[in-house]
Amino acid sequence: MHPFEDPRRRCLKADAWPKTDRAAWEKALRKDHVLDDPGPASHWSPATIHKNRRGYGRWLTFCLDIDPAVANPSPADRVTRDTVRSYLALLEEQCLAPYTVVARIDELRSVIAAMAPTRDWQWLMDLVTRLRHRARSVKNKRALLVPAKDLYDLGVRLMETADQARGRNPAPQAIQYRDGLMIAFLAARPLRASNLAAIRIGENLLRQGSGWALLFQAHDMKNRCPLEAAVPRELVPFLETYLDRWRPDLLQNHETDRLWITHRGRPMGYKEIYARVTSVTKRELGHPVNPHLFRDCAATSIALEDPEHVMITISILGHSSLSTAEKYYNQARSIEAGRAYQDVVMALRREIRKTRRSASRG
Repeated sequence: MHPFEDPRRRCLKADAWPKTDRAAWEKALRKDHVLDDPGPASHWSPATIHKNRRGYGRWLTFCLDIDPAVANPSPADRVTRDTVRSYLALLEEQCLAPYTVVARIDELRSVIAAMAPTRDWQWLMDLVTRLRHRARSVKNKRALLVPAKDLYDLGVRLMETADQARGRNPAPQAIQYRDGLMIAFLAARPLRASNLAAIRIGENLLRQGSGWALLFQAHDMKNRCPLEAAVPRELVPFLETYLDRWRPDLLQNHETDRLWITHRGRPMGYKEIYARVTSVTKRELGHPVNPHLFRDCAATSIALEDPEHVMITISILGHSSLSTAEKYYNQARSIEAGRAYQDVVMALRREIRKTRRSASRG
């Protein structure tokens, strides 16, 4: 542990959990078997399991810190209004972002509801709802939104600049080109950062005629709906330049089928991509635009620039609905929806180019 790290922020690893918690966790995750029913958490994706395991580990760190003997009661008996109130006070004392506090309590709720499904956890769900509402009220997301076409242009500009500056030491240019491609990729197809990080060449990124396509199975997606979308035609040459020229420079003779590569030749993880996109947009735009905010930028751009097609945001963002009454709208047309959004972004970009050329001639 770092000498300046607050021990109360640590995440207790699963193999160090009290026996009762480990047993309840394994039972919750149990898959369907001829002799046993599946556990309440058997449908969780690997990413959800990882997130909730870490969240519950942080809860246990708190519990064991206030009273080591707390390991003895059952996990459900430990989750009381008083202990959760104290845990919430600790999270706020640590000056965590409002949405991080929401995530910590919701992770606890998800795990304990799976461990003790017969208990009434509505009070904990109500707490998560109140915290989420409060988090929305203190975060002015609107001020951070950037038109999708501007984000796409930023990505292209970074790639073009990197290409022009290629020299004896290609590493800085390779990193810049990769960053530009990630930003343009997110602007044209705003995937969740976890899906963006998980792209594998030949599995999720496939050659399709003269272009490329993205393909994710249902179990890879948060909404459990498969995704298939063409890479925008204007982005294909940039993608192929990255694959043929810049990605090999980054790999440094390492081997992996993952699309995004660090400067050390290793696959980029979710956190690395999140941090990189956020830092580059802050440097170039004056304020950070994290990968998740790209999704809000996409939806807002459609609503402002092409309101007649606003419903395609359902498929673009991988949400099941825009409202309760429309939760199944357009699920079967995700490919067409993706192409329609991409066409909107590219058409806007072409119009801007024409305007600039006309202005320069005048």
